[in-house]
Amino acid sequence: MRNVIPTPFGFLAPLLLAVLVGSAPAQELRTQVASVLAQARATPVADLYPLADELADLAPERRLDSFLAAVMGTAGSSDKPEQRLVGALA
Repeated sequence: MRNVIPTPFGFLAPLLLAVLVGSAPAQELRTQVASVLAQARATPVADLYPLADELADLAPERRLDSFLAAVMGTAGSSDKPEQRLVGALA
């Protein structure tokens, strides 16, 4: 007979739900960051500073790690220097 500690499903279900719900805002933030950085491709250099302010406004009040990951993942992988500048300024 195996020694197995039974784990009630009532404990795992809320944990799984919290993980799934927690990933939705992060995906939404990445989409918003990507859309702002996409505007940087066709924006003149003089207008990049207001665009960086717009990107910085997307940052949440707490837990900036997800914002940093979204900006670094999108701007860091870009081959456009305008997008990298906007990401760095934000």
